[in-house]
Amino acid sequence: MASRSGGRFEKSRSWRSYRALPPPSPSGLPYNADGTSPSYESCASWVKYGIYACNIVFLLVGILTLAVGAWLRTDSRFREFLSERYRNVVEEAFWQAPTLYIFSYITIVLGASMVVISIFGCCGAIVQSRALLLIYSVIVGILSLCTLSAGIYVMYKRDGIDVEVSDALNYMVQHYYQGAGVIQESLDRLQQTFRCCGNAGCSDFKVFRQDPPRTCDIRCDGCHYRIMLALRIGFSVSFIVFSLVVLLQVSLPLLNLIS
Repeated sequence: MASRSGGRFEKSRSWRSYRALPPPSPSGLPYNADGTSPSYESCASWVKYGIYACNIVFLLVGILTLAVGAWLRTDSRFREFLSERYRNVVEEAFWQAPTLYIFSYITIVLGASMVVISIFGCCGAIVQSRALLLIYSVIVGILSLCTLSAGIYVMYKRDGIDVEVSDALNYMVQHYYQGAGVIQESLDRLQQTFRCCGNAGCSDFKVFRQDPPRTCDIRCDGCHYRIMLALRIGFSVSFIVFSLVVLLQVSLPLLNLIS
């Protein structure tokens, strides 16, 4: 009798088949088949979706930046204006080129890097490879340092950009009434877009004994002030948005690696 009961005990609850049960999950729900808790699975899903969202925003900003840089570099009207404003611009070395040309190169490189990195990040999130996500985080960190360096360069060259814009506007005002062409068309577009007139105001045309064109704003605000204000606001907003996106892109993959 004892042996039969002992046999039943060995079949039902043998010490050889005994396994320690895991501690209860923090959420109180049972563990998954792979031993992970539902809360961990939910956190991992949110991390993946966060990486997707950040990379989509990063991709769109990169495409826009690349498009602006490519337009500045290849647009025939822009090149014609620069060639007329700087007649030896084609023969100049890269480091001697005007600030607008250098800015176009910076935007092209930055936009292309953002596009490549965002695609790399999406692939890493899809494959769920920790190695890819770690490499991705390192690359994003390097890109953030490069962007910070570019921002410091722009801040260092802001006086040069200010002088460049002022000289270009004075040049367009001086040659505005020399016939229809790229200069007249460019100044008209600037005055209509920024609702301004000349470089410092309507008085710029009076200096050259010319009447202000119809595209001048009635308030006669200078285009130099309006353009520089728009650039400051645009760079500030772009830097804040870019910093937030980079912070999320670095923190989310690291959170996924730690968890």
